[in-house]
Amino acid sequence: MNHRYGLIDRSVAMRPHQRNQLRSPGHDSKVSTRFFFSDEPTVLLHERVDGPPPDRENPEYPLDRRVRTKAESWRNLLIWRRYVPEVLLLEPLPEGSPSVLMVLPLFEEERRPGIATRPRLQRRAARAKRAEKAWDDFFMGLDSSLP
Repeated sequence: MNHRYGLIDRSVAMRPHQRNQLRSPGHDSKVSTRFFFSDEPTVLLHERVDGPPPDRENPEYPLDRRVRTKAESWRNLLIWRRYVPEVLLLEPLPEGSPSVLMVLPLFEEERRPGIATRPRLQRRAARAKRAEKAWDDFFMGLDSSLP
């Protein structure tokens, strides 16, 4: 699980730190991404993913596979129904390697009239179905969106 260090939050700052894990000042308290779930942040995670140098023929770990692996690890989080990944192209690295920024933003759903009147379990099932489709669309679109 990813951890966030040095957050400026009273509940994090007041946590006791472990002596064997001291870090630089302000970075000795940590929380997992679960700490943020209740706040439903607009973007939960982000990571730069770099591809192999362009002069490598048949790289064993190309950019699309790296992005797919990262997205699959994010999908293992308990909140996959609330967040769906996006890929933003970045300028290539100086050696010419392709590079992308992966973000895990909050899944924006269409508001439909009358949907709030459905029972909670039915609403959750419908949201899970829409999220499943959004994740599938993300994986299907990877090939066309990457350099």
